[in-house]
Amino acid sequence: MEEIVKIVIPSYRRAGRVRALAIPNSVVCVPQAEYDEYVKYYGKDRVVPHPDDIIGIAPKRQWIIEKFKNVFMIDDEYDHLVRIYLMEDDPTPKHCTPEETYDIIQNTASVCKELGGYLFGFNKSANPLYYNPVEPFAASVSMTNMIYFGLGVLDGGNLFIAKDLNYFEDMFLNLINAHYNRFCLIDRRFSYPFAQNDKNGMTTSGKDPEMWNKNAKRLTEYFSQAKIVGKTDDGCYDMKIEGAFK
Repeated sequence: MEEIVKIVIPSYRRAGRVRALAIPNSVVCVPQAEYDEYVKYYGKDRVVPHPDDIIGIAPKRQWIIEKFKNVFMIDDEYDHLVRIYLMEDDPTPKHCTPEETYDIIQNTASVCKELGGYLFGFNKSANPLYYNPVEPFAASVSMTNMIYFGLGVLDGGNLFIAKDLNYFEDMFLNLINAHYNRFCLIDRRFSYPFAQNDKNGMTTSGKDPEMWNKNAKRLTEYFSQAKIVGKTDDGCYDMKIEGAFK
């Protein structure tokens, strides 16, 4: 089908382990210093380098948004979506093929565009017990309807990621979208194959608790009604943020 968004895979230190490139027409985005290593595995047409001074997942995503305009960014360990709307006796495969995943992403982008939206994605939970068949889609922005793991961004919605963030870039995108555009599109029928998570490498060099907490506090300065809801075992703060962008 028509390509509405480019599927771009942020990656770091995972040459040879980028599962998401199984999705047709996708490309992997890596630091210039790692470009040659990724090209050995995937070829020049599947690898897009960014400057080495783009460090951290938040600046990387912003660079991708600026370059591609209409883009769906998916984590590099996810090579397909899963269907969570199926009844127990439904013979339809739970796991979508990479080709089906490509079509689902493009179709969701098309629907979002027709609705006048600018941010889209899929269910953050793969547990079918949490799926409500009478609410296959979500549009309102709330703590239960935020988009993670795969972020679809369409051009024209004033969406960006603040340059002083290294973490919480997904939350920032959700909130800045709520401020400017009021709604997003989430197709709750599909989620990600979380059983195949591979966090060795990630898209950055790992979580820095000091930087994580600094970013959490920075978000409270960007958005009016914000509070820290507790510390995790690794010494980082979890956030709950609502309200308008300052």
